[in-house]
Amino acid sequence: SGGIDPNYDSGNPRSVFVYKIDGNGTATHEQTIEAPDGMTARDSFGLNVHIAGDILTVGGVDYQSTSDPEGNATSRVYRYRLESNNTATLIQRITLQENAYDHGGVIAFSQLGNRFVVGNYDYEGTGHKGNVSVFSIDQEKKLNLVQTISGNDPYNSGYGRAIHQSGNLLAVGAYK
Repeated sequence: SGGIDPNYDSGNPRSVFVYKIDGNGTATHEQTIEAPDGMTARDSFGLNVHIAGDILTVGGVDYQSTSDPEGNATSRVYRYRLESNNTATLIQRITLQENAYDHGGVIAFSQLGNRFVVGNYDYEGTGHKGNVSVFSIDQEKKLNLVQTISGNDPYNSGYGRAIHQSGNLLAVGAYK
């Protein structure tokens, strides 16, 4: 049986903390964004974050998905607009994968200009390969799917765990 230990859940929501750093390097807490969708300590909201301007992107893997109560995971990307009054507005929720076996909670991000890439890997064996989704960013800062690239080596289920862009090149790590 896969998934995370069901006894691990403390019932407390996971969070992302946003700080402003002044010219001297001093950080001041601006806001706390709690996990949406009823995610708790058993889930991995906030394990991966990316910020560009006033847009915060957070990865989350929901181990309590109603589609699979056995502990398999639904991975998602959440996009927030950070408002000037120290609040955050959820502007987009994207489901990357449902019923992933023992996902591991890591979703990788890379942004270059108006291109945003998401690596979504899966831990287990030959039937569960990771993938990379390439998105364009529209004027409202929402992501629009351009292409999904699946790992083609059945033994590299770590495909998508690490990603990086430079110019017109995209590097995708496949560590297993």
